[in-house]
Amino acid sequence: MKKLTRWISIILLGIILVFIITSIIGVKNTMDSSFTKVKRPDYTITAGINNYEDIKETYPRKNISFYSNQNKLTGYIYGSTNDKGLIVLAHGLGGGADDYLPQIMFFC
Repeated sequence: MKKLTRWISIILLGIILVFIITSIIGVKNTMDSSFTKVKRPDYTITAGINNYEDIKETYPRKNISFYSNQNKLTGYIYGSTNDKGLIVLAHGLGGGADDYLPQIMFFC
């Protein structure tokens, strides 16, 4: 009876282990297909203002970082001499701060 219980335990442990491994692989594959890596466009041939180097003299920015709980967030402050308010632009997946330069220029 002891041997049977031991074999059943080993088989159940094996089934659980296989389930865990296939679940991890399945989640990774799903995430990889849903959130693919994005290549940034070549700014030398892309229309619009997507390169901070082109506007840095007119719109200087200051690097900042701060903590939100245990997460360190980083960003930029544009128009630091303007004291009329604060607008926070947060990019989504695949984006970056430079993708919002036209909006930043408008608000500054």
